[in-house]
Amino acid sequence: MPDISNQETAVADAAPRVWQAGDEYPLRHRLELKSVDGSVIEAITHLTLRRLTGADLTAVANAASKGQGEALKVIVCRACSIPPATYDRLDAQDLTEVSQVAAGFMGSALPIGGM
Repeated sequence: MPDISNQETAVADAAPRVWQAGDEYPLRHRLELKSVDGSVIEAITHLTLRRLTGADLTAVANAASKGQGEALKVIVCRACSIPPATYDRLDAQDLTEVSQVAAGFMGSALPIGGM
């Protein structure tokens, strides 16, 4: 049987990735934007992250009055510079992962507790 003790240590010692503005978050599930005739206009394979601003925090706080889902949508759309229609079409796995990354840009300023 192969010795995996070093592999386990390496995995245990690995620090979680710290995402920075300008990083490209790779989507696990590619999104194709199509024209009316069905031809692919654009394939989205990653989202480019940006740090949030005061205006973004205001938008998130305003959206929070509509519910946690709306606030989450605003966080992701603003941090990834995507329109809400694109957010709505992203795969749930990608949204779950990228929302955690985007919310991390807000630190403790999350106005929608528990996210």
